[in-house]
Amino acid sequence: MRSFKGVTIDGFTKMLDEYMVWYRDKRIKLEYGMSIMGKRIELGLVA
Repeated sequence: MRSFKGVTIDGFTKMLDEYMVWYRDKRIKLEYGMSIMGKRIELGLVA
């Protein structure tokens, strides 16, 4: 488990935000062979 000792609230918030962007936009979903955002773009659900 990662230790967040010495990490400020602002630092933690930034790390969490970066992780959420990666999880939503860049993580490859095996079911689709692409990211969730890529699939949404392919389906025309996102401009």
